[in-house]
Amino acid sequence: MCLGGGGSSAADDAARREQERQAKIAETTAAVNTAFDDPSRALSIDQFRSAVEQQNLDELARQRQEADRQLTFSLARGGQGGGSQDVFQRGQLLQDFNRGLAKISTFANDRAAALRAQDEQARGNLIRDAQTGLDSQTATQQALKSLQVNLEGAQGGTQLQNLGDLFANIARINNAAAIQRGAAGARIPTRQTILAPPPPSQSGGGGTVARIG
Repeated sequence: MCLGGGGSSAADDAARREQERQAKIAETTAAVNTAFDDPSRALSIDQFRSAVEQQNLDELARQRQEADRQLTFSLARGGQGGGSQDVFQRGQLLQDFNRGLAKISTFANDRAAALRAQDEQARGNLIRDAQTGLDSQTATQQALKSLQVNLEGAQGGTQLQNLGDLFANIARINNAAAIQRGAAGARIPTRQTILAPPPPSQSGGGGTVARIG
């Protein structure tokens, strides 16, 4: 009976220790979730998304202004300002701009989603560590540190890299117009005099003057 009683006591002790361990895990897990589920974090991510979007919108607006200036100059040099080609090319410019708006919105959403994914990965790591004895105080400190590091790391990828390609067709138009103007200029004769050397059969007498145009 004594042995039986001792076995029961050992089992009770094991059960109590396991209960305490599970309570500690639950406490640490709750602390981690509290840190990551703080409403201020959601606000920070929304602000981050807005900042990414605005940064790229500003750049898109700058590039559109430059593309519009180049297009106006090119059409004017070609004598097409205000004509059907002007209307067509400005329609293309607007389409490029609208594509840019869509790309920027998607990019900003993706960057915010990537930041949330990093937070969730950090949350999962800390909850896993809770299973091996991480206490709630340390977990809270590490959670806050992870949130800060994730946000700082996200700041390094806020520029849409291929944004400059949106108005590439405008550059091609300008180049084509410049080539066309150059070719046209080469065909236009200019009045000038050229001193032509005397024919080989002649001797002395100096050169003759040939006039072009």
